[in-house]
Amino acid sequence: MINAVLETLRRIMRDPASGVEVAILPEMRIASGDGIIIENAGFKLALTGVADFGVVRYRTEYRGRCT
Repeated sequence: MINAVLETLRRIMRDPASGVEVAILPEMRIASGDGIIIENAGFKLALTGVADFGVVRYRTEYRGRCT
């Protein structure tokens, strides 16, 4: 069932006309030094660890590039 939800999310978020695609990454690991930082009015939170799924929007012109 989760696969159907993720596939629906991917179809909603993608926009092939403007070159935007969506990747779904299973068991996405986020290292403690690379945490996702969320800041709001003096409050700071770093998300790290293992997420069940990661959803990433990207432009197709960047497909296959790694830094």
